[in-house]
Amino acid sequence: MEAGRPRGEGDGPAGPRPGRLARLGQFLEPEDNPAGVIYGTITAGALLAAESSLPETLVRDAGGVALALGLVWLAHAYAQSVGQRLRAPDLSATRAFGRALVHEGSILKGSFVPLVVLLVAWALGASVSVAVTSALVASAVLLVVLEGIAGFRTGGRSSDLLARLAVGAVLGLGVFSLKIVLH
Repeated sequence: MEAGRPRGEGDGPAGPRPGRLARLGQFLEPEDNPAGVIYGTITAGALLAAESSLPETLVRDAGGVALALGLVWLAHAYAQSVGQRLRAPDLSATRAFGRALVHEGSILKGSFVPLVVLLVAWALGASVSVAVTSALVASAVLLVVLEGIAGFRTGGRSSDLLARLAVGAVLGLGVFSLKIVLH
């Protein structure tokens, strides 16, 4: 037991539980479908940028983005399941679609952070513009963080890591620039 920490605080069956940030990282971990997390992050940012150009409320913006992301998730899952059945005609349509829904669920994971930032900013009383900007910054930062994680895992030279981080930053700035272009 660590000094200064009451017995049992943060302990789980396998020892100390990870902190909130570590648990968020584990939730967003793109092991199965990293592309989906990237698509979800970019799509959430792009939709928020587009929605924020309309005279709507923050709740309608968030609802519209969530609905659109749900449709993107279903479309990706449907396309993947049809592709699987075309390659393996004896595969059950229900089973293929179920697997694809789980696999493509990473799209929803990627959209989680920007939408939560949007809603937290709203709950704290931020204006629509500030809340959307905060969510877009969160999208951009998440893209850079994911690129950094990938870069550190693959190792290599620091110049390669900087180049990878620059790609993530360019994508993040691209998402953020949509708000500027659409206003």
